[in-house]
Amino acid sequence: MIKMKYNEIIHINENFVPVFDLENEEENYWSLFIPNDNFRHILKSVIDSLNTKNQKHPVWLQGTYGTGKSHATSVIKHLLCDDNSLNSFDLEDKQLTAKLKSFREKNKVFPIILKGTSTIGNPRGITFTVQSAVKKALKENNMKVSIPSEYENMVSIIDKGIISLKEEYLKGTTLEAFGKDEIINRLKNEESEILIELENILMKNGLSPLTQETIHHWLISVKKELKKNYDINYLMIFWDEFTGALNLPNVDEILLQIQDIAESKNKGISLFIVSHKTRTSQTNINQDNIDKVMDRFEKINYTMEPIATYELMAKSIHREEGWKKEKVSMMEIIWLVGLGG
Repeated sequence: MIKMKYNEIIHINENFVPVFDLENEEENYWSLFIPNDNFRHILKSVIDSLNTKNQKHPVWLQGTYGTGKSHATSVIKHLLCDDNSLNSFDLEDKQLTAKLKSFREKNKVFPIILKGTSTIGNPRGITFTVQSAVKKALKENNMKVSIPSEYENMVSIIDKGIISLKEEYLKGTTLEAFGKDEIINRLKNEESEILIELENILMKNGLSPLTQETIHHWLISVKKELKKNYDINYLMIFWDEFTGALNLPNVDEILLQIQDIAESKNKGISLFIVSHKTRTSQTNINQDNIDKVMDRFEKINYTMEPIATYELMAKSIHREEGWKKEKVSMMEIIWLVGLGG
C-alpha cells in the first residue's frame, strides 16, 4: 500500500524543457537527446549530402508535432559544428561515429539558425531573412565578412549621398513622416517593410541603387570569404518551423529561391529544412512546383520510437527519495505520468 501521494513521490525535473527552441537553446540540453535509428539515418544523410563528390541531396525533415524534430536538428548542428561535441554524446553506432569523426577532421561547418517564416511576407523577404540570420551568426562568433546585406547597402548609399531622399520621392508614401536619420535607424534595425518601401520608391523614380543579388549568389560570396578568412568549408542553414512558408500567397516564388539555395551544395552551401507534414491540398502550392523543389531534397519523415518516448519521460521525471521505500517501480511511475496521474 502506497502511503505517500504520487505528487510527493515524483514531479517534473526543473531542467526539463517541454518545447525545444532552436534559436534559444538551454546550455548543453541538446546532449540529453536520445538517438534512435531514424536519427542516425538523418545524420548519415546530412554528412553524405555535404560530400561534394556525390549527388546526395540536402535533407528536408518532416514530422508531426511533438516528435522532437527541433531537438534532433540541434543535435545534428552541434555534432557537425562544435569542437567537443563527440566527447559528450554517444551515437551508439561505432561506424557512424567514425564517419562523423572523419568528416570533422577534414571540414569546418558554420551554422546559420532560422526559425519560422513570419518575416518573409514576400519573395524579397527570403533574402532579407537569410541575410539577417547570417549576419547575426557572424556577430555571435566574432567573425566578419565584407559582403554587405541589403540593409547595410541601403544605409551606405544614403549615408554617402549616392542617392538623395528628396521630399517629392517620399510624398504620399508611408515614409513621408520620417526624416533621413529615422529611416537609417530603422534600416539598421532591419525593418524589412522600410527597406521594401524604399526599394519601391527608388524604382518608381528611376533609381536602382541595390544590387538585387539573388540570395544563393549572396550566400556563395559570403562562403568564399569565410573560406578565405576562417577556413570554413560549408555554410549550413538550419531552418526550423518552415511550414508557414507553404501557406504564403507567393509560395511558388519563395520555393524557387529555396531550390536555388539547395542547388548550391557544390559551392559549399547547404540547407536543412524542418517542417510539419503538410498535404499539398492544404497549401497554395502547385503540385508540379512542389515536386520540382522536393526533387532537390531527401525528404525524411521523423517519428519518435516508443522506447524513446519512455526514456524521455524517465529523464523528465524527478523522483524523491521516498519513492524507493514505497516500492513503486519506474515503469509504474511512467505509466502514471502517461495517464496524467
